Amino acid sequence: MGTPERTAAPLKTRTDIWLKIGNINVAPPFDGKSLVYRLGVSRYGKDFYNVYTVIPADEDR
Repeated sequence: MGTPERTAAPLKTRTDIWLKIGNINVAPPFDGKSLVYRLGVSRYGKDFYNVYTVIPADEDR
């Protein structure tokens, strides 16, 4: 099997402006490892069997 080759031109930056976002706090029940599903207009449920391997907020630490 050969090495991959680029067939298109490299992506060029569209602008020199970058957006920087600071820290974001997430309210329970969305702040843990469990996946959360919307069950109704104002009902949510946690899925304790399917979880993130790393809490998204801890990824950069």
